[in-house]
Amino acid sequence: DFPAWVPAPFIPMLLIPITLVWALWNCASTWRVLLTLYEVIALLWLGGEVNFLTAFVADVMTSMAKVFVDLAYTSCVLFTGSWIHADSVDELTQTNCAKNYYFKNVAKVLVTVLPLYFRFLQNIKLYRKYGKPFPFLANTMKYLVSIAVSLFSSLHKAASNND
Repeated sequence: DFPAWVPAPFIPMLLIPITLVWALWNCASTWRVLLTLYEVIALLWLGGEVNFLTAFVADVMTSMAKVFVDLAYTSCVLFTGSWIHADSVDELTQTNCAKNYYFKNVAKVLVTVLPLYFRFLQNIKLYRKYGKPFPFLANTMKYLVSIAVSLFSSLHKAASNND
């Protein structure tokens, strides 16, 4: 059991310093993960190389889209200060985060689509490098369809909420 002297709304705030201490304790592996994430994202602008590690990390990122949405929601709740007002947390977090136009239609969509876009670019880069349509063009089409489904799903939700 968690110590009773810690109020429940402050427990998520305690996870931030605990995570930072853990990341600093495992500094070498943390830097390797951050460097790999940088390589995945830098492929957009700098034309970096696609190797096994960057492809693996980007593929894991596509699988973690819902986790990233949850992290974005948690960040929204923590940084808007809704968690401080314990008597009306549900109403405040719904207004500030869950029902917020920008969170629903911009942040959630970006967090969901960006990992797919990274994999899309990686497959285009591999196709241009090797010239083999299979598996690179097939995977490119798979990620393109996934991006379209994610975008149209969010547009459908936004349009149906406006009716």
